[in-house]
Amino acid sequence: MKTPGPVFNHILRFLLFIALEVLCVVMISHNGIIQHYTVSKEIRNVQSFFWEKGSDIRNFFNLPEINRRLASENLSLLRKNVRYGEIIDSINHAGRLVPGIKEDSGGNFVFTMARVIKNSLGSSHNFLIINKGSADGIEENMGVLTPCGVIGITRAVGRHNTFVYSFLNAKQTLSVQIGHSNLFGPLTWNQTDLHGVTLSDIQIHIPVNKGDTLFTSGYSSLYPAGIPIAIIENSSIKNGIKQEVGASLIEKMNAVNYVFVARNIRRKEIDSLGKAFDKKSNEK
Repeated sequence: MKTPGPVFNHILRFLLFIALEVLCVVMISHNGIIQHYTVSKEIRNVQSFFWEKGSDIRNFFNLPEINRRLASENLSLLRKNVRYGEIIDSINHAGRLVPGIKEDSGGNFVFTMARVIKNSLGSSHNFLIINKGSADGIEENMGVLTPCGVIGITRAVGRHNTFVYSFLNAKQTLSVQIGHSNLFGPLTWNQTDLHGVTLSDIQIHIPVNKGDTLFTSGYSSLYPAGIPIAIIENSSIKNGIKQEVGASLIEKMNAVNYVFVARNIRRKEIDSLGKAFDKKSNEK
């Protein structure tokens, strides 16, 4: 008969040690009320520790589904925000609800949710790739955004994936509104900070306050108006005639996971009117 090896003996001694320890704990806990209470408390603490760690592990593996669900909720909130913004704007300008903007409609924009599968952040001409393409109704020159920021513009569109020209790009400019005023200006990435942007060409007499929010102006057919973009941090005078305003993006571009591609259902009409105007101007 083969003699058990040293590894087996070590395991046996370890199991015997554990059994004796458990027996000691049981004997101590039954020796008095105070000991029983102390042992029970420690056992509950150990149980709570493992329950908490188990919950953390389950949540970790559920993160993709949790993120997808949150993105769906954000999409619903984005639609409501855009719709109500258009309703309020129509009432403010016309004194009534303009026909064509219904309270139960999605306004002038239709949104498609997509997941970011690549995000370039290390150059002056950054880009993203998303997992939706022409098969999902994506076309070139559509705005890409989140409820708290502008992400970029679609460029090369494949059947199932799309190349997005990031807002963190030296050539990107966005028209924004200062707070809820009627003051507007061009916003660009400052190229030195992932979250730093610059609002330029602001007259000296225009009040700019730290903490004010910058919103999309709606002057572009790519993005709906009223999307919060950045928070003003400082301002300075340039050349004695203009203000240059520094701000920080609300949406952290290095943490973007899900985005929404905006399709303006009236964009073709808007673009055709612009082309017709340019043609008439050139004929004169």
